[in-house]
Amino acid sequence: GCNFFSFKYKQALLQVPGFFNILRKVQFFGFFLLIIPLIKMYIYIHREAVKQK
Repeated sequence: GCNFFSFKYKQALLQVPGFFNILRKVQFFGFFLLIIPLIKMYIYIHREAVKQK
């Protein structure tokens, strides 16, 4: 039984980095989705400011 447990434990440990990778990708993607509108807004505001000068 002990061998089986350590095998299961090792399998679980191997799955954890994959889970963290997915989390990091999702986090990065969410960050990307957030930053694109911010950049667009910044460019728009910048253009408007340039027009007013």
